[in-house]
Amino acid sequence: MLDSKQEEVLFAVLKEYIETAEPVGSQTICRKYDLGYSPATVRSIMASLEDLEFLEQPHTSAGRVPLEKAYRYYVNRIMSRNISVPLPGDLTEEIRKEIGKSELDDMINHASKLLARLTSYTSMVLAPRARKSLCRFLQLNYIDEYNVLVVLLSNTGFVANRVIRLSDPVTPEELHHVAVLLNKRLSGVPLAEIRGTFLKRSLEHEDFNWLNREFLATVSEVIENLGYQADEKVYTEGATNLLEMPEFKDLKKLRELLNLLEEEKKVAEILSQSLYGSRLQVRLGSELPFAGIQDCAIIIATYGAGDEILGTMGVLGPLRMPYEKVIPVVRHVAASFGDILYDLGV
Repeated sequence: MLDSKQEEVLFAVLKEYIETAEPVGSQTICRKYDLGYSPATVRSIMASLEDLEFLEQPHTSAGRVPLEKAYRYYVNRIMSRNISVPLPGDLTEEIRKEIGKSELDDMINHASKLLARLTSYTSMVLAPRARKSLCRFLQLNYIDEYNVLVVLLSNTGFVANRVIRLSDPVTPEELHHVAVLLNKRLSGVPLAEIRGTFLKRSLEHEDFNWLNREFLATVSEVIENLGYQADEKVYTEGATNLLEMPEFKDLKKLRELLNLLEEEKKVAEILSQSLYGSRLQVRLGSELPFAGIQDCAIIIATYGAGDEILGTMGVLGPLRMPYEKVIPVVRHVAASFGDILYDLGV
C-alpha cells in the first residue's frame, strides 16, 4: 500500500503519461498538477516509486514511465472508489437507436462498431451462448455435382456457411431430399446438442439408410463445425485505431497483435474467461493469456437478459489507457445492450 504522497505523485505521473506517452519528470508534475510539493520532494517520491517497481526510468536523463504494477494499482483504486467520468445524458438513447433496430447478428455488429467509436480502441463482442441458440433452418445448396453450400441459420439470426466438396456426385433432387430430412430432425434443436450426440443419432435413423455414408459423414462434420462457429462467434471492430498509438509503431508488434485479433478462437477464449466472476473486469499485460497482447489492456463487461449472462463485450488498447473514461463506456454499452436483448425476449 502506498502512502498518500506516493499515491498523489503516482496518479499525476499516470495521468500525464496517459495523455502524452512521454516520460514524465518532476518539473512537469510540479508545474501542471499543483500537488504542493517541491521538485526535490517529487523527485524523491518518484525514486521511491521506482524502487517499489511502480515506475521506471528508460534513460538516465529522462523522466519516469509507469509499469504494469502502477496501472494495476490505479485500476483497482478506480474500481473500488467507483471513479469515472460522467457519460453524456443522451448516450442510452444513442445506443438504442444504433443497436436495437435489426436482427441479432446486425445488432451485435452495431454494438461492436459503437464501442470502437466511443472509445477509439479495438472492440470485441462475444455473441450470446449456444444454449440460447436453436437451429432454425438448414440449407444444402447445389453448386455442381461435387460441390455443396451448407448454410445453417439459428433462431437468433446467426448465419454460418461452408462449401464442401464431395468424393461422389450428387443431384439437386437428392440434396433437396436430404435437406428436408435433416430439417425435420434438427429444426428447434439447440446448437449445443447438435454438436453432441444428437446429430449422430439422427443420421443413424432408417430415413437416411439409402444415403452414401461418406456423404452423410461429411455433411455431419460441417454441421457440427457450423454449430460451433455460431456458438463462439466473435465480432471485432476498430483494429485500425491501434495504428494511431505510439505503442504500436513497432510493425512486428503490431503484426502480432493484428494476427491474434484475426484468430477468432483465441479472441473467444479471452472473452469467455470473463463470463464468470465480476461483471466488469480489467486485465492487464501479463494477466492476458497470449503472446502479442501482453503489452495491452482489455476492459470486458458481461451483458445479459435480466439476471442471465449471455455474452461479453469489451475493448483492447495499450496499457496507457484512460481507464476512468473507458470503463464507464464499456459498462454502459454492455448494460444497455443487455436491456435491449431482454426487451426483445432473446
